[in-house]
Amino acid sequence: MKSAALSSISMIPSPLAYANRVDTQIKALLQQLDSLGPKSTRKEIHDLRVLSRRSRASLQILLRWIPSSRAKKLEKRIEEITALLGPVRSLDVSQVDLKKHLEKWSLPPSSFDFLMGRLKRRRKLARKKLIRQIKKQKTLSRLKKLAPLNRSKEDPSLSFTEVLLEETQTTGERLLKVWARFERKKKISRLHEVRIELKKWRYLLEIQSEFTGSPSEAHLKEVKTVQDRLGLIHDAEVLNELLGKRRILKKAPRGAGLVRLRDRLGSEIKTGVDSFHKEGEKILLQLFTERTGA
Repeated sequence: MKSAALSSISMIPSPLAYANRVDTQIKALLQQLDSLGPKSTRKEIHDLRVLSRRSRASLQILLRWIPSSRAKKLEKRIEEITALLGPVRSLDVSQVDLKKHLEKWSLPPSSFDFLMGRLKRRRKLARKKLIRQIKKQKTLSRLKKLAPLNRSKEDPSLSFTEVLLEETQTTGERLLKVWARFERKKKISRLHEVRIELKKWRYLLEIQSEFTGSPSEAHLKEVKTVQDRLGLIHDAEVLNELLGKRRILKKAPRGAGLVRLRDRLGSEIKTGVDSFHKEGEKILLQLFTERTGA
């Protein structure tokens, strides 16, 4: 499989060229971060978080070429951005999901005005808190100081393709390990770990596909399909936990159908987890068939 992929290579970057590409990616991250504000849209928050994850995947490869403390610090700062954006993104998704579930189960939206208003206020506060945290931690200024990357320690013995394939394989092996833990203990927390590792692996696969032609676009879509299934389960879990908070349960008006909504969400989550556990072998084949040549 490896030799077939290498024979289809059209243009492989040098370490320096790839470092320039990562620099450009990080500059885009800085620009988006700099324009972030309390009124940033759901899409802007989502795009920024995705870009932070993709930047970390790119740096994962670059660190093998340039083992500098500066690059590692940069990776850590970008990871902090991903974490800071998480709560805001979760509230954005929960608000949209609540509307979808009310329509799906034909529950009267007017009975949930209290929850909608609560989510709207929490989203607003979360955005303001995000801006304060970024300023307090001096995230933007620290990133600017770390970029551009120091490229003075390039290792000529490592080729781009070797590093890329090794990192992709290592991340895929980590994915299999967390999957094995989920199979031993069918817990949603384990499935959440699978979702996180699958994202990391998919971003590396996309880079691999761009420069080697493998895996194919069709296979990448298969991987994305599994990731989306995991994402739906996680989103339902986040919404259910939010609706179960004491403050909401205490202040929710009677007859709002909150208990019924949470029961249905819980049932949906359980069905999703059970499905992944039952279809384990099928899903692993869906993820790894092309890469293993099966």
